[in-house]
Amino acid sequence: MKKGMGLASAMWTLSRFPFPGKPCREAETTLYWFGFSGAVIGLAASIPSLLIGLLAPMPLLQAALFTALMAYFTRGFHLDGLGDMADGFGGGFSREKTLEIMSDSHSGSFAVIAISCCLLLKAFSAAELLRTGISPLALIVPASWARTAIVLLCFVSSYAKPEGKARAITDACTSAHLAISLVTSAAFSTILMLTTSCSILVAAAPAFAMIITVFVLNRVSNSRIGGITGDVCGACCEITETASIALMAIAAAI
Repeated sequence: MKKGMGLASAMWTLSRFPFPGKPCREAETTLYWFGFSGAVIGLAASIPSLLIGLLAPMPLLQAALFTALMAYFTRGFHLDGLGDMADGFGGGFSREKTLEIMSDSHSGSFAVIAISCCLLLKAFSAAELLRTGISPLALIVPASWARTAIVLLCFVSSYAKPEGKARAITDACTSAHLAISLVTSAAFSTILMLTTSCSILVAAAPAFAMIITVFVLNRVSNSRIGGITGDVCGACCEITETASIALMAIAAAI
């Protein structure tokens, strides 16, 4: 049976969209499309906010709607990873206990706090960004860089467990996967800068957020559990996206 080139599989993995296409032969092939898939998800989530803005600018409502739609379109997949990582790292005092807690399907207080803070920070940061007059379509950029952050984390890290859902892509991630993802996200940042009045600092903010987030999570995760897991990848995506929007808002306000 003829296999697809990875885009459909990437969209099926990262979102709830019934994207047309065939599954790819190797799981790691999806990594080429993470940056692009993030932009597609961000576009779908930002269009309703754009339409509201055409009727009357309401930054907080637009930002809250974008945040809610991002959670819905991604099935809360990465938010779940953030919650599991928060529970494990917050309640585990040994490598084995931390991994055990992260594998538990129940959500503890650390998970609730982490997810709540993430959603609040994302919504309010997006609102502040929109108050500067930047189009909601600019939110496509942090959505793209957040998925590229997963590729970078997989490239610089090793998997912490003998087996797991994300082990295949972590072990097989190459510089080619990373290069394609970086170029894709950089292209969206360039388009944002060329089509709007935003500065290069605003357009480049998500890249800085990605680098900082991946560096910190890689160090912390290696120290606590000896590598990364799928939950850490999910947390990386959500933290990068939130930090990216926050840095863009700060840069736009300067």
